[in-house]
Amino acid sequence: HKYNDGGGPYEHEAVRTVNYVTHDIGIVSNFTKLIDLTIWAAPLNGRYPILFNSFPLLESLKISNCGCLIWHLDYLVSCPVLKELYCEGTPMQGNINCLRVLKDTLESISIGETLVGTHMIEGNLMDLADFPHLKDLFMFTVDRVKGDIRDIGENDFPMLEELDLSCCKAIIGSQHYSFQRISDVPAFMNDVHRLLKRNIMNDRCQWSLSEDQSPDWYEAEVNNNEDEEIPGPPFDIRLVQAGPRLGWAWGFHTYIGDDSPCDSCEINWLDPEPDRDSSDYE
Repeated sequence: HKYNDGGGPYEHEAVRTVNYVTHDIGIVSNFTKLIDLTIWAAPLNGRYPILFNSFPLLESLKISNCGCLIWHLDYLVSCPVLKELYCEGTPMQGNINCLRVLKDTLESISIGETLVGTHMIEGNLMDLADFPHLKDLFMFTVDRVKGDIRDIGENDFPMLEELDLSCCKAIIGSQHYSFQRISDVPAFMNDVHRLLKRNIMNDRCQWSLSEDQSPDWYEAEVNNNEDEEIPGPPFDIRLVQAGPRLGWAWGFHTYIGDDSPCDSCEINWLDPEPDRDSSDYE
C-alpha cells in the first residue's frame, strides 16, 4: 500500500511501488479544524502542498521518517498559529527565515536528520533570535545553516530554555564544535560567558580540539603495560560550576560511562571568587 505520488516524486521510488495499492492522501484536507498532525513513516513520495495548506488551525506539526516526502519551509505560511514544528528523517528545503511568518506563535522548533547533508535548508541561526515565545530550539546535522553563538546577545532568544545544535558544522560553538588552536579557546569562553550563565546549552556542550585540523593536536602515548592507565592528551573542554560560579578546563575523556571529560587540568574561572561572607561561598 502507498499514497498517491505527489509532485516531483523520486523516480526510483515511483518505479518500485508502481504496482502498490494506492490511496488518496487528499482526503485529509477535509479535516480543516485539525490542531495536531503527525506524519510518521508514511509511504509518501514527492511534494504534497495539500498537507500544509488545508489546516489553518494547526498548532503542532510532526513529520518523522518520511524519506521520500519533499517539503519546503514556505509551506508553513498556511499554518498561521503553529506552535510546534518537529521534523526528522525527512528531506526539507528552504531558508529558515521562512519561519519568520510564525515568529509570534512558534514555541518549539526541532529539525534533525540521521544522515549528514540530506537537509537542504539554509539561513542563519540569528534569523530566529527575536522569536518572543520560542522555548526549545533543536537542530541536528543541519550543516547549511550558519551562525556563531557568540552573536547571541542578552536580549536574543528571550524565552529560550533549551538550545541544542548538535553536529551543525557551520555554526561556531555548536555542541560538537572543534577548535583549530588551543590559543583560540580562552577568548571564546570569555565571549560566551554570558550565554553560559543562561544555562540553556551547558549540559550539551562537547567542545574539543580538532583532531583532523589542529596543528596543536598530538597522539596519545602508547601504553604497553595493561596494568598501568595512561591518560590521553587533554583536548576536551569541560565546563565547571561551583554554585553560581562558572569556569572551564581542558580534560581527557575516557568515554567510559560518563559524558564529561575527566582527568582535568587547572580550572579557568569566568566568574570572580565570591566574598567569603557571601552565601555563594563554599
